[in-house]
Amino acid sequence: AQCCGKTTTASSLAVGRLARHGGHGLTLECPAELPVGGAWGEYGFCLQTEINSERELARQIEYAHRFSSPNVILIGEIRTKYAAVEALRIAQGSNRQVVIATVFGLDLLTALGAFLRGAKELDGESAGDKLATCLLCVIHQTLHPTEKGYVLRVPDFLLCPFTEDGDTIRRKLREGTLKALADDIKQQKNRVAYPEWLTRAGD
Repeated sequence: AQCCGKTTTASSLAVGRLARHGGHGLTLECPAELPVGGAWGEYGFCLQTEINSERELARQIEYAHRFSSPNVILIGEIRTKYAAVEALRIAQGSNRQVVIATVFGLDLLTALGAFLRGAKELDGESAGDKLATCLLCVIHQTLHPTEKGYVLRVPDFLLCPFTEDGDTIRRKLREGTLKALADDIKQQKNRVAYPEWLTRAGD
């Protein structure tokens, strides 16, 4: 939902990566919400860009690549099929390039499904292949009010490692059987919640 800290989390991830690993980042936001432009760490720099429409994404990214290829690209919010397709395109452009984006959704699978449907409107079935190739992680987060402020919670998450487990997840993404990912989400949550049991089980 709105005001759940999505932009704060995404921006922090982008500039935190720049501060730690160096390189340069590009944000494409409509509108820009947080001041992330400038130097981060000793060798990192972020160029913050405000765009008027998601239809400008392709042109702005082309301009950025004329100077050098950004190591991190932050798309402030994916609201249209144009942004969904462009996010997949630039994510596949280089294995040295990380794309971070936010999207609305009642839950993880709903958001993932809306993203994929939008991309398929322009890219057809190949959108599923592209998503399966480049997706690394999806995080569903919410903010809950307390007496002392707000608490950030992550009801669901989906990690897509380049392992045998990751291959299973990527096959489901490629085939568009997103409901089947519910088992993978539950299994990953259990691994985080019960690490001692998993260690004893030899996992």
